[in-house]
Amino acid sequence: MDEEMLSMEKNKVWDFIELPEKEKQSITCKWIFKRKRDGKYKARLVARGFMQKEEVDYTETFSPVISVPSLRLVLVLILQENLHSYVMDVKTAFLSGDLDEVVYMSQPQGYDDGTGKVCKLNKSLDGLKQAPRQWFHKFQQFMNKVKFKQSTSDPCIFIRKEKCRKIIICLYVDD
Repeated sequence: MDEEMLSMEKNKVWDFIELPEKEKQSITCKWIFKRKRDGKYKARLVARGFMQKEEVDYTETFSPVISVPSLRLVLVLILQENLHSYVMDVKTAFLSGDLDEVVYMSQPQGYDDGTGKVCKLNKSLDGLKQAPRQWFHKFQQFMNKVKFKQSTSDPCIFIRKEKCRKIIICLYVDD
């Protein structure tokens, strides 16, 4: 749990504030505990997104996912052109997405400082309805910044060509 909280602090996920009287209610959060294959345990803080109200706490939630035909095509390209392929996982992906809406959340259980303050979320958090969409936008901005071109046929494919090198990134958001 401490590791997760350090990650939240490092990513500046929230600021502690007094809940403005005229503002909406804060949502709550909970800890999810998972045992990994290596026997270690992982704690993840998850916002209770089901408490969010549409048009108040969020507007858009859609995030694209690579289509199966596009993925097959990329796999065929890898084989035909004898390319290298890698699978990666971004462990704290949702913590990097910037929020467009103002969302307040109660302090996490076990880490409440007793002041009655709430967390004003600056970044997306697992469980928020808009989390996948916000992360996709952040990823898309980064890919543009590092000169990748987004495919016109599938928004989850990014390509960069340099002299005799080709890099193809396929994005799949699984949460």
